[in-house]
Amino acid sequence: MSGWDLPASAAGALDADRDLVGDFQKAGFTYVDSSHGLANAVAGHGPGKLLGLFGWGNMNVALDKISARRGVSADVVNAYHAPDQPMLDEMADAAFKVLSKNENGFVLMIEGAHIDKQSHLMDVDRVIGETLEFDRAVGVARKWADKLGDTVVVVLADHECSGFSLMGALANKQSASNPTNLGGIDALKTAAPADLAPAKVVGVYDAAGFPRYDFATYHDGYPATYDVDKKLLVGFGASGDRNETWLTKATPVIDSLLPTAVKTELKAASYVSEPYQRDAGKGWVIGGQATQQDQAVHTATDIPVSTYSSGSDVWKRFVGVQRNTDVFFKLMKAALEGADGRRERD
Repeated sequence: MSGWDLPASAAGALDADRDLVGDFQKAGFTYVDSSHGLANAVAGHGPGKLLGLFGWGNMNVALDKISARRGVSADVVNAYHAPDQPMLDEMADAAFKVLSKNENGFVLMIEGAHIDKQSHLMDVDRVIGETLEFDRAVGVARKWADKLGDTVVVVLADHECSGFSLMGALANKQSASNPTNLGGIDALKTAAPADLAPAKVVGVYDAAGFPRYDFATYHDGYPATYDVDKKLLVGFGASGDRNETWLTKATPVIDSLLPTAVKTELKAASYVSEPYQRDAGKGWVIGGQATQQDQAVHTATDIPVSTYSSGSDVWKRFVGVQRNTDVFFKLMKAALEGADGRRERD
Protein backbone atom coordinates (compact mmCIF):
# COMPACT_ATOMS: atom_id res chain seq x y z
CA MET A 1 0.00 0.00 0.00
CA SER A 2 2.82 2.41 0.88
CA GLY A 3 4.47 1.74 -2.49
CA TRP A 4 1.44 3.31 -4.17
CA ASP A 5 1.24 6.12 -1.62
CA LEU A 6 -2.08 4.77 -0.35
CA PRO A 7 -3.22 4.91 3.27
CA ALA A 8 -3.64 1.64 5.15
CA SER A 9 -7.37 2.35 5.37
CA ALA A 10 -7.62 1.89 1.59
CA ALA A 11 -6.75 -1.83 1.76
CA GLY A 12 -9.64 -3.77 0.27
CA ALA A 13 -11.79 -0.67 -0.17
CA LEU A 14 -14.09 -0.44 -3.18
CA ASP A 15 -13.46 2.29 -5.70
CA ALA A 16 -16.96 3.04 -6.89
CA ASP A 17 -15.75 5.48 -9.53
CA ARG A 18 -13.25 3.16 -11.23
CA ASP A 19 -14.19 1.39 -14.48
CA LEU A 20 -11.89 -1.64 -14.52
CA VAL A 21 -13.15 -2.95 -17.87
CA GLY A 22 -12.68 0.50 -19.35
CA ASP A 23 -9.12 0.60 -18.01
CA PHE A 24 -8.37 -2.70 -19.76
CA GLN A 25 -9.86 -1.41 -23.01
CA LYS A 26 -7.79 1.77 -22.81
CA ALA A 27 -4.74 -0.49 -22.41
CA GLY A 28 -5.53 -2.16 -25.73
CA PHE A 29 -7.56 -5.17 -24.61
CA THR A 30 -10.55 -6.46 -26.57
CA TYR A 31 -13.34 -7.15 -24.06
CA VAL A 32 -15.93 -9.94 -24.48
CA ASP A 33 -18.65 -11.20 -22.15
CA SER A 34 -20.25 -14.13 -24.01
CA SER A 35 -19.30 -17.25 -25.94
CA HIS A 36 -20.47 -15.67 -29.20
CA GLY A 37 -18.43 -12.56 -28.46
CA LEU A 38 -15.38 -14.72 -27.75
CA ALA A 39 -15.76 -16.67 -30.99
CA ASN A 40 -16.10 -13.45 -33.00
CA ALA A 41 -13.13 -11.82 -31.27
CA VAL A 42 -10.67 -14.59 -32.12
CA ALA A 43 -11.97 -15.26 -35.63
CA GLY A 44 -9.35 -14.60 -38.27
CA HIS A 45 -6.17 -12.95 -37.04
CA GLY A 46 -7.66 -12.15 -33.61
CA PRO A 47 -6.64 -9.51 -31.07
CA GLY A 48 -3.25 -9.07 -29.44
CA LYS A 49 -4.84 -8.64 -26.01
CA LEU A 50 -8.08 -10.17 -24.81
CA LEU A 51 -10.17 -9.90 -21.64
CA GLY A 52 -13.12 -12.26 -21.21
CA LEU A 53 -15.45 -12.01 -18.20
CA PHE A 54 -18.41 -14.36 -18.51
CA GLY A 55 -20.11 -14.55 -15.11
CA TRP A 56 -20.98 -12.47 -12.06
CA GLY A 57 -19.06 -14.87 -9.83
CA ASN A 58 -17.78 -18.32 -10.67
CA MET A 59 -19.00 -19.42 -14.08
CA ASN A 60 -21.64 -22.14 -14.22
CA VAL A 61 -20.54 -25.75 -14.54
CA ALA A 62 -20.44 -27.80 -17.73
CA LEU A 63 -23.59 -29.74 -16.84
CA ASP A 64 -25.70 -26.58 -16.67
CA LYS A 65 -24.02 -24.84 -19.63
CA ILE A 66 -24.47 -27.93 -21.81
CA SER A 67 -28.12 -28.22 -20.77
CA ALA A 68 -28.69 -24.69 -22.04
CA ARG A 69 -26.81 -25.30 -25.29
CA ARG A 70 -28.84 -28.42 -26.00
CA GLY A 71 -32.08 -26.54 -25.46
CA VAL A 72 -33.03 -28.87 -22.60
CA SER A 73 -33.12 -26.19 -19.90
CA ALA A 74 -31.46 -22.80 -19.58
CA ASP A 75 -33.04 -22.14 -16.18
CA VAL A 76 -29.77 -22.28 -14.23
CA VAL A 77 -27.62 -20.09 -16.50
CA ASN A 78 -30.49 -17.63 -16.84
CA ALA A 79 -30.92 -17.52 -13.07
CA TYR A 80 -27.20 -16.72 -12.81
CA HIS A 81 -27.67 -13.89 -15.37
CA ALA A 82 -25.08 -15.47 -17.69
CA PRO A 83 -27.00 -17.22 -20.48
CA ASP A 84 -24.18 -17.47 -23.03
CA GLN A 85 -21.01 -18.77 -21.37
CA PRO A 86 -18.15 -20.47 -23.25
CA MET A 87 -16.82 -23.90 -22.38
CA LEU A 88 -13.34 -24.31 -20.88
CA ASP A 89 -11.90 -25.80 -24.09
CA GLU A 90 -13.24 -22.85 -26.08
CA MET A 91 -11.62 -20.38 -23.68
CA ALA A 92 -8.38 -22.36 -23.80
CA ASP A 93 -8.29 -22.30 -27.60
CA ALA A 94 -8.95 -18.55 -27.63
CA ALA A 95 -6.16 -17.97 -25.11
CA PHE A 96 -3.70 -19.96 -27.22
CA LYS A 97 -4.64 -17.98 -30.33
CA VAL A 98 -3.87 -14.72 -28.54
CA LEU A 99 -0.76 -15.76 -26.59
CA SER A 100 0.88 -17.63 -29.46
CA LYS A 101 1.45 -14.27 -31.14
CA ASN A 102 4.19 -13.59 -28.56
CA GLU A 103 7.51 -14.54 -30.16
CA ASN A 104 9.16 -14.68 -26.73
CA GLY A 105 6.82 -17.42 -25.56
CA PHE A 106 4.17 -17.43 -22.88
CA VAL A 107 2.84 -19.13 -19.77
CA LEU A 108 -0.84 -20.08 -19.72
CA MET A 109 -2.73 -21.45 -16.69
CA ILE A 110 -6.03 -23.18 -17.49
CA GLU A 111 -8.08 -24.20 -14.46
CA GLY A 112 -11.05 -26.52 -14.18
CA ALA A 113 -11.88 -24.86 -10.87
CA HIS A 114 -15.28 -26.46 -10.35
CA ILE A 115 -13.80 -29.96 -10.08
CA ASP A 116 -12.73 -28.80 -6.62
CA LYS A 117 -15.72 -26.60 -5.87
CA GLN A 118 -18.32 -29.23 -6.75
CA SER A 119 -16.35 -31.85 -4.79
CA HIS A 120 -16.65 -29.59 -1.75
CA LEU A 121 -20.40 -29.59 -2.41
CA MET A 122 -20.46 -33.39 -3.00
CA ASP A 123 -22.25 -32.85 -6.32
CA VAL A 124 -21.11 -36.00 -8.11
CA ASP A 125 -22.51 -35.42 -11.59
CA ARG A 126 -21.31 -31.84 -11.75
CA VAL A 127 -17.81 -33.00 -10.77
CA ILE A 128 -17.82 -35.61 -13.53
CA GLY A 129 -19.08 -33.08 -16.07
CA GLU A 130 -16.31 -30.68 -15.07
CA THR A 131 -13.72 -33.43 -15.46
CA LEU A 132 -14.97 -34.15 -18.98
CA GLU A 133 -14.78 -30.44 -19.81
CA PHE A 134 -11.26 -30.22 -18.38
CA ASP A 135 -10.20 -33.26 -20.41
CA ARG A 136 -11.33 -31.48 -23.58
CA ALA A 137 -9.23 -28.45 -22.58
CA VAL A 138 -6.21 -30.73 -22.16
CA GLY A 139 -6.83 -31.95 -25.70
CA VAL A 140 -6.74 -28.34 -26.94
CA ALA A 141 -3.45 -27.77 -25.11
CA ARG A 142 -1.87 -30.86 -26.67
CA LYS A 143 -3.00 -29.78 -30.12
CA TRP A 144 -1.39 -26.35 -29.67
CA ALA A 145 1.78 -27.89 -28.22
CA ASP A 146 2.17 -29.96 -31.38
CA LYS A 147 1.53 -26.89 -33.52
CA LEU A 148 3.90 -24.57 -31.67
CA GLY A 149 6.71 -26.96 -30.76
CA ASP A 150 9.12 -26.31 -27.88
CA THR A 151 6.10 -26.36 -25.58
CA VAL A 152 5.38 -28.35 -22.44
CA VAL A 153 1.90 -29.10 -21.08
CA VAL A 154 1.64 -30.02 -17.40
CA VAL A 155 -1.68 -31.37 -16.09
CA LEU A 156 -2.11 -31.56 -12.32
CA ALA A 157 -4.21 -30.46 -9.37
CA ASP A 158 -3.27 -28.29 -6.42
CA HIS A 159 -4.73 -30.88 -4.03
CA GLU A 160 -7.32 -33.63 -3.73
CA CYS A 161 -10.75 -32.72 -2.45
CA SER A 162 -13.40 -34.70 -0.58
CA GLY A 163 -11.85 -38.16 -0.83
CA PHE A 164 -13.80 -38.59 -4.08
CA SER A 165 -13.97 -42.34 -4.75
CA LEU A 166 -15.83 -44.65 -7.11
CA MET A 167 -17.42 -47.18 -4.78
CA GLY A 168 -19.67 -49.15 -7.09
CA ALA A 169 -22.63 -48.73 -9.38
CA LEU A 170 -26.35 -48.47 -8.92
CA ALA A 171 -27.50 -51.98 -8.04
CA ASN A 172 -29.46 -53.22 -11.00
CA LYS A 173 -30.73 -56.53 -9.68
CA GLN A 174 -31.68 -58.27 -6.49
CA SER A 175 -29.35 -60.84 -5.06
CA ALA A 176 -29.58 -63.62 -2.51
CA SER A 177 -27.29 -61.68 -0.20
CA ASN A 178 -29.26 -58.45 -0.55
CA PRO A 179 -32.84 -59.04 -1.70
CA THR A 180 -33.83 -55.42 -1.04
CA ASN A 181 -31.69 -53.92 -3.83
CA LEU A 182 -33.59 -51.50 -6.03
CA GLY A 183 -34.29 -52.41 -9.62
CA GLY A 184 -32.53 -49.65 -11.51
CA ILE A 185 -32.76 -45.93 -12.14
CA ASP A 186 -36.57 -45.78 -12.49
CA ALA A 187 -37.07 -47.44 -9.12
CA LEU A 188 -34.53 -45.07 -7.62
CA LYS A 189 -36.56 -42.04 -8.73
CA THR A 190 -39.59 -43.16 -6.74
CA ALA A 191 -37.85 -44.78 -3.77
CA ALA A 192 -38.65 -43.81 -0.21
CA PRO A 193 -35.77 -42.26 1.78
CA ALA A 194 -35.30 -45.46 3.78
CA ASP A 195 -34.74 -47.39 0.54
CA LEU A 196 -31.92 -45.04 -0.49
CA ALA A 197 -29.54 -46.37 2.14
CA PRO A 198 -26.17 -47.25 0.58
CA ALA A 199 -26.59 -50.91 1.49
CA LYS A 200 -29.73 -51.03 -0.66
CA VAL A 201 -28.53 -48.87 -3.57
CA VAL A 202 -24.82 -49.44 -4.08
CA GLY A 203 -23.94 -52.55 -6.03
CA VAL A 204 -20.41 -53.99 -5.96
CA TYR A 205 -18.81 -56.80 -7.94
CA ASP A 206 -21.45 -58.72 -9.92
CA ALA A 207 -24.28 -56.64 -8.41
CA ALA A 208 -22.84 -53.49 -9.95
CA GLY A 209 -22.65 -54.44 -13.61
CA PHE A 210 -21.23 -51.97 -16.11
CA PRO A 211 -22.75 -48.49 -16.67
CA ARG A 212 -23.77 -47.50 -20.18
CA TYR A 213 -23.73 -43.74 -20.68
CA ASP A 214 -25.20 -42.38 -23.92
CA PHE A 215 -22.69 -40.15 -25.72
CA ALA A 216 -24.24 -40.61 -29.17
CA THR A 217 -27.43 -38.57 -28.84
CA TYR A 218 -25.83 -35.11 -28.74
CA HIS A 219 -22.28 -35.70 -30.06
CA ASP A 220 -20.92 -32.92 -27.84
CA GLY A 221 -18.68 -35.05 -25.61
CA TYR A 222 -21.06 -35.21 -22.67
CA PRO A 223 -23.59 -37.93 -21.74
CA ALA A 224 -27.23 -37.41 -22.60
CA THR A 225 -27.99 -37.99 -18.90
CA TYR A 226 -25.98 -38.98 -15.87
CA ASP A 227 -28.90 -40.94 -14.45
CA VAL A 228 -28.59 -44.34 -16.15
CA ASP A 229 -29.07 -47.90 -15.01
CA LYS A 230 -25.93 -49.15 -13.26
CA LYS A 231 -24.91 -45.51 -12.77
CA LEU A 232 -21.47 -44.99 -11.25
CA LEU A 233 -21.83 -44.12 -7.58
CA VAL A 234 -19.35 -42.05 -5.63
CA GLY A 235 -18.42 -41.90 -1.98
CA PHE A 236 -16.58 -39.16 -0.11
CA GLY A 237 -13.89 -40.02 2.41
CA ALA A 238 -13.76 -36.43 3.69
CA SER A 239 -17.49 -35.95 3.57
CA GLY A 240 -19.74 -33.23 4.86
CA ASP A 241 -23.43 -33.60 5.72
CA ARG A 242 -25.91 -34.16 2.94
CA ASN A 243 -29.13 -35.82 1.84
CA GLU A 244 -28.19 -38.36 -0.85
CA THR A 245 -30.69 -39.38 -3.52
CA TRP A 246 -27.99 -40.69 -5.92
CA LEU A 247 -29.65 -38.72 -8.74
CA THR A 248 -28.47 -35.64 -10.62
CA LYS A 249 -29.19 -32.48 -8.64
CA ALA A 250 -31.57 -30.21 -10.55
CA THR A 251 -29.82 -27.02 -9.41
CA PRO A 252 -26.35 -26.14 -8.15
CA VAL A 253 -25.61 -24.83 -4.69
CA ILE A 254 -25.52 -21.02 -4.75
CA ASP A 255 -22.09 -19.69 -5.74
CA SER A 256 -20.66 -17.74 -2.82
CA LEU A 257 -19.00 -15.15 -5.11
CA LEU A 258 -22.23 -13.92 -6.68
CA PRO A 259 -23.49 -10.40 -5.92
CA THR A 260 -25.90 -10.22 -3.01
CA ALA A 261 -28.81 -9.30 -5.28
CA VAL A 262 -28.36 -12.43 -7.40
CA LYS A 263 -28.00 -14.64 -4.30
CA THR A 264 -31.27 -13.21 -3.01
CA GLU A 265 -33.00 -14.04 -6.29
CA LEU A 266 -31.66 -17.60 -6.22
CA LYS A 267 -32.80 -18.17 -2.64
CA ALA A 268 -36.27 -16.94 -3.62
CA ALA A 269 -36.19 -19.54 -6.42
CA SER A 270 -35.44 -22.33 -3.87
CA TYR A 271 -31.70 -22.60 -4.53
CA VAL A 272 -29.78 -23.46 -1.36
CA SER A 273 -26.49 -22.28 0.13
CA GLU A 274 -25.19 -25.57 1.57
CA PRO A 275 -25.32 -29.22 0.43
CA TYR A 276 -27.20 -30.48 3.49
CA GLN A 277 -30.08 -28.13 2.64
CA ARG A 278 -30.65 -29.83 -0.71
CA ASP A 279 -33.15 -32.73 -1.07
CA ALA A 280 -34.16 -32.45 2.58
CA GLY A 281 -36.76 -35.11 3.35
CA LYS A 282 -36.05 -36.95 0.10
CA GLY A 283 -32.63 -38.53 0.35
CA TRP A 284 -30.79 -40.85 2.68
CA VAL A 285 -29.32 -38.68 5.44
CA ILE A 286 -25.52 -38.90 5.49
CA GLY A 287 -24.09 -37.09 8.48
CA GLY A 288 -27.24 -35.14 9.16
CA GLN A 289 -25.29 -32.31 10.82
CA ALA A 290 -23.68 -34.91 13.04
CA THR A 291 -20.25 -34.04 11.68
CA GLN A 292 -20.94 -30.30 11.93
CA GLN A 293 -19.25 -30.02 8.54
CA ASP A 294 -21.33 -28.25 5.90
CA GLN A 295 -19.04 -29.22 3.03
CA ALA A 296 -16.46 -31.85 2.18
CA VAL A 297 -12.84 -30.86 2.77
CA HIS A 298 -9.40 -31.21 1.19
CA THR A 299 -7.34 -34.33 1.83
CA ALA A 300 -3.63 -35.12 1.93
CA THR A 301 -3.89 -37.67 -0.88
CA ASP A 302 -1.15 -37.42 -3.52
CA ILE A 303 -2.31 -36.15 -6.91
CA PRO A 304 -1.09 -37.33 -10.33
CA VAL A 305 1.18 -35.17 -12.47
CA SER A 306 0.93 -35.74 -16.23
CA THR A 307 3.26 -34.01 -18.68
CA TYR A 308 3.42 -33.74 -22.46
CA SER A 309 6.15 -32.03 -24.45
CA SER A 310 6.09 -31.77 -28.20
CA GLY A 311 9.38 -32.38 -29.97
CA SER A 312 11.43 -32.76 -26.77
CA ASP A 313 12.04 -34.99 -23.76
CA VAL A 314 11.11 -32.37 -21.15
CA TRP A 315 8.27 -34.62 -19.99
CA LYS A 316 10.85 -37.05 -18.57
CA ARG A 317 11.71 -34.51 -15.85
CA PHE A 318 8.30 -35.09 -14.29
CA VAL A 319 8.36 -38.89 -14.01
CA GLY A 320 8.05 -40.30 -10.49
CA VAL A 321 7.02 -39.00 -7.09
CA GLN A 322 7.87 -35.35 -6.50
CA ARG A 323 7.17 -32.45 -4.16
CA ASN A 324 4.63 -29.91 -5.29
CA THR A 325 7.26 -27.15 -5.46
CA ASP A 326 9.44 -29.32 -7.73
CA VAL A 327 7.06 -28.66 -10.62
CA PHE A 328 7.93 -24.96 -10.71
CA PHE A 329 11.68 -25.52 -10.65
CA LYS A 330 11.53 -28.24 -13.30
CA LEU A 331 9.62 -25.89 -15.60
CA MET A 332 12.17 -23.11 -15.00
CA LYS A 333 15.07 -25.47 -15.72
CA ALA A 334 13.41 -26.52 -18.96
CA ALA A 335 12.92 -22.90 -19.99
CA LEU A 336 16.49 -21.90 -19.14
CA GLU A 337 18.39 -24.97 -20.27
CA GLY A 338 16.33 -26.12 -23.23
CA ALA A 339 14.93 -29.52 -24.01
CA ASP A 340 18.26 -31.36 -24.00
CA GLY A 341 19.33 -30.06 -20.57
CA ARG A 342 22.10 -27.82 -21.83
CA ARG A 343 21.92 -24.07 -21.38
CA GLU A 344 20.97 -22.47 -24.67
CA ARG A 345 22.81 -19.40 -25.87
CA ASP A 346 21.45 -16.42 -27.76
